[in-house]
Amino acid sequence: MKPQNFEERVVWYTFLGSYPLYLTGLIFIVNTTMPWFLLLYLLKQMWHQTSDVSADQKIRIPAIIWLWIVSMIVMLIAILIGLVDFGYDIREIIRSSLNWARDWALFAILPLLGYGLQIRPQLIYRAACNLCLQSLFIIPICCFAYFAQLPNRLYSSPLERLTQNGQIYYNVELYIRDADSGGLRLALFTPWAPALGLISCVFFIFALQETNKTWKWIGLIGSIVMLAFSVSRGAYIFLPITLLLIWGLQNIVRPAMQIGAGLLIFIAGLFSAPLLDGVNASIEAFKNTRRSSSNLRAALERTALERWTESPIWGHGKQIQGAPVFKEMPIGSHHTWFGLLFTQGIVGFLAFAIPLASTIILLAIKMHKSRVAKVGLSVLLLILLASMSDNTEKLAYIYWSGLLTVGIALKASPDPYSSKLYGPEYNKSILPSS
Repeated sequence: MKPQNFEERVVWYTFLGSYPLYLTGLIFIVNTTMPWFLLLYLLKQMWHQTSDVSADQKIRIPAIIWLWIVSMIVMLIAILIGLVDFGYDIREIIRSSLNWARDWALFAILPLLGYGLQIRPQLIYRAACNLCLQSLFIIPICCFAYFAQLPNRLYSSPLERLTQNGQIYYNVELYIRDADSGGLRLALFTPWAPALGLISCVFFIFALQETNKTWKWIGLIGSIVMLAFSVSRGAYIFLPITLLLIWGLQNIVRPAMQIGAGLLIFIAGLFSAPLLDGVNASIEAFKNTRRSSSNLRAALERTALERWTESPIWGHGKQIQGAPVFKEMPIGSHHTWFGLLFTQGIVGFLAFAIPLASTIILLAIKMHKSRVAKVGLSVLLLILLASMSDNTEKLAYIYWSGLLTVGIALKASPDPYSSKLYGPEYNKSILPSS
């Protein structure tokens, strides 16, 4: 598998260069600049389109992509109004605008690139498997450093002074010590361990699509190992929930599935009390595995929701540094939706919720005729699940390949074998190869 054009080369070498970029402190800068660079390339292509270009080669922006573009512009407007309302100076306004260009804007740019440029999803799948292979060599080194009690941080890149978006994105670390147990956790090329858990789930979905069996198993094993060493409680359940949802959506119209679901709901109704007790006990046990983290998240979420009432329409414009009781964590962090209400108000909340829900619905419809649509839908479901425990916009530069795949999925034509909407082919696996 080799890149065949300019845009594929950019994607391929950016993907494979993740570890060198991380070790040199450049991964955040490169991964947030690359989409803007390719956007200029796409706009140039669109500008030079002539009237004699065939309809199937003409670059057009569909309504769903326009929805993302308009929504992310509304997000920027909400940020600016919130900052002005709370009296921030021009330096903070410029800094926040630049941060928007590095996180929220990517939700519009990357799907647009996937839709408008000629990038094969198979190239992304292979690149993900390759990065999983690299990780299998890096992880033993990180484990050795932990057990040998070597310093976990190699250095902090001074490049943060240029972007001023947080030193955590420029720390080069071998491992992380769990705050509760002191145990080993890895973040590898990501800023924190749960981010590694999320991208591991995305890579697992990609690896399932790989047609080469050797690379497929490398990707599957590598992503699971990465997921295990992230020790991310959320990511441990994100992946099975996503696979189960995809399987359910894929088979929901089948009579056997409907009958089975009806029986399951009936039985669940009969035993609702013990089932609810079991669910509550499981949730409590889940929280107790890292109690201090759960308490911190709950306090941050509660405070963000309470303070949202201070500016319900436009929000506060930015996250605010938390008190020592919050371990200096910013108010508005650790939860995308509560964070949106606090920082961008109900306007920002809807500016993300509407295009996300619309795209999920559209891909859920397309997935019955397109394999890559299943991949795009899986990525969005993972992002949705992760949004309940993290600020997913801050990690867009890590899972950028997933957002790119969403754009490819929106463009994808029905697979050749899908002459019937629900043919038996679709039961061969949860996520068949693409």
